[in-house]
Amino acid sequence: MKTRWFIATILLACAWRGECQPTKSAGDQTKLGGPAAKRPVNCVVGQAWLATDTGVLSYCAVSGSPGTWQTLTTGGGGGGSAAGLCNVTLTATPVFDASTCGVFALTLGATTVTGSTLINAQAGQELTFIITQDATGGRAFPWPANVTHVCAISQAPGVSTIVSAVYNGSLANATDCATTDAATLISGPTRNAPATPSSGLNCWFDTLSGGGGALKCKDANGAVRAAVLTASSGTPQQYVTYIDADGVPQTAPVVDGGLSLSDVTTNNATTAKHGFLPKLPGDPTKCLLGDGTYGACGTGGGGGGGFSMSGAGVYSPFSGTTSIPPYGPNDTFSSSGVSGSIECYQWVAPFGIKLGDLFTVSGGNGTANDVLAFAVYQDSGSNTVASKVSNSDVAIVGNTAVQYTEVPWGSTHPFLFAGVYWMCWSSSNASGAWKSEPTWGSGYAGGVPGHLTTPRRVKCSNTVTYNGSSTTLPSSCTTPSAVTSFNNPPYVVIAQ
Repeated sequence: MKTRWFIATILLACAWRGECQPTKSAGDQTKLGGPAAKRPVNCVVGQAWLATDTGVLSYCAVSGSPGTWQTLTTGGGGGGSAAGLCNVTLTATPVFDASTCGVFALTLGATTVTGSTLINAQAGQELTFIITQDATGGRAFPWPANVTHVCAISQAPGVSTIVSAVYNGSLANATDCATTDAATLISGPTRNAPATPSSGLNCWFDTLSGGGGALKCKDANGAVRAAVLTASSGTPQQYVTYIDADGVPQTAPVVDGGLSLSDVTTNNATTAKHGFLPKLPGDPTKCLLGDGTYGACGTGGGGGGGFSMSGAGVYSPFSGTTSIPPYGPNDTFSSSGVSGSIECYQWVAPFGIKLGDLFTVSGGNGTANDVLAFAVYQDSGSNTVASKVSNSDVAIVGNTAVQYTEVPWGSTHPFLFAGVYWMCWSSSNASGAWKSEPTWGSGYAGGVPGHLTTPRRVKCSNTVTYNGSSTTLPSSCTTPSAVTSFNNPPYVVIAQ
């Protein structure tokens, strides 16, 4: 180092004359000096050139840039700092010696770098680090402890990360970071939030407690915008509620309490899809029909249809009486529902009811083995018999001298919602003259339905196989035909 300064001191004298003339001495090469622009492009080992206008001293080396020149710069405090490029050997702990050069190139590879060191740097010295991934890529590189504010190196195979820094006497502070990636890449160290700018934006990589940093920008109002953290897929049945200060989306499940419903019919249920209930009409006489509209209760979709016959109105069993109903010879079950055939009549439950018990009122004209079977069926919505109500079958056996025989209606006393139903029965003896009365709870007392006056009435084409008290009716009524002539139907229990 003293020798270099000695040469610089001699050649500096040439600056007073503007340019030095070549001189030679025994065993020495030519000494040169003058303006930087007049330095020869090439040189031979041993030559030196002092740029009289910039104060930069160059000496001739076997390798260097430009050509074969190696540049020296003067430094404060009587020292100097080296320039030029050094290819640093890859080890687990590579050393960057700033006394030999100012540009360091290191190619990472199979040897894992566990630590690195910067030594012999001079205050004011400019340093450049070129850290290159090998063809495999993904190699780790820890920066020297006295090189600060640097960016993380690229992990891409074959890509170089280039960091420029200035040494201040204790630390080499990074001033620039770039890579040789083909695409544009913005990188840099993380930091705390900057002050609010007077105008425009201040952008930075924010320090996060979880590691890494989010790119944020602060505007002149102090508002902060963060880049959103992306995900490869969403969480089922969840939506984004808000994005936190670090740009991380926060999610929550969809709950009905968070829905805001309006008078829009787009998602109402139709015959082609599930959906929402239409807006209620505010009319207690209207019911929701199967076609998604509101109409008169019990009329079915389109408000009508079914059989056309005398007295075709849907029967309401609670019209007529609120006390013990009379009974007599006209209260027997019609003879059409006999000998394996099924007959049904239509009625309406005006509110939710529970089926009670049945019992015979008086002995009939049949035999002890006669069977009278009942079941309740749904209405199709178009005044025809639909499927049988589960557990609604009941069978009464014997009607000669037996009176007041109480029989449970179904195994569980089914509950019926308000609506239209069909009461179906079948008798094994046409001349049995069956009679049946309802109970309210246990015993023969209480308010009960009135006479079944003028209901719709049909006969089914399918038949019943009698099996004593285990007799059940079919699951549906096949090809019903209208019955227009009938006696006053009997009383049957529908509530308990």
